[in-house]
Amino acid sequence: MPEDVHFEEIAISICKSKSFAKPSFLGAGAFKEAYSTVTSGGFAVALKVFDPNKCNLFRAEREIEAMRKCDCPFIAKIYDWGKFNNNNNGLYLYVVEEYLSGGTLTDRLASVRHDVICFCNYGSALLNAVSHIRDKSLVHRDIKPDNIIFRSDVDVPILVDFGLVRDLKSVTSHRLISAAGSLYSSLRVS
Repeated sequence: MPEDVHFEEIAISICKSKSFAKPSFLGAGAFKEAYSTVTSGGFAVALKVFDPNKCNLFRAEREIEAMRKCDCPFIAKIYDWGKFNNNNNGLYLYVVEEYLSGGTLTDRLASVRHDVICFCNYGSALLNAVSHIRDKSLVHRDIKPDNIIFRSDVDVPILVDFGLVRDLKSVTSHRLISAAGSLYSSLRVS
């Protein structure tokens, strides 16, 4: 077991509660660990367990809610989410997402030589994703090659990781925009 795996037992318990196959560790980010598993219907999914010691629960729920608002072929899909109560270690937030096994754009840029048409196709797909996000009054705020992943069967980029998303319709965002507008107005008068 890799040394950065901390929540394998939690992932196994979540999978058992959902009748999923035993999970396999995929990797860890700053706030969560990812596992691949298979549903009882034979569908491959990614299970992500949030680290309760590092993750802000409000931020994590905001990320999940933003992704749930999106219905775009170029944005990762969330199938389920919830809180799992492990009697020994407390409450864990988890999400069940589309499993994307085609690697990141970072991986592809380092290993494969692409032509202009390929990059135009990637750009077109990502512009559709950003347009969809904008239509939902969301701002991703962390688009980078590591947050663009591919499905294994097609060469289509999928935008992931909404951890820094901003919902422009939220009360907090309205206050920030209003405060920024007031500050800008006061600076222009001076």
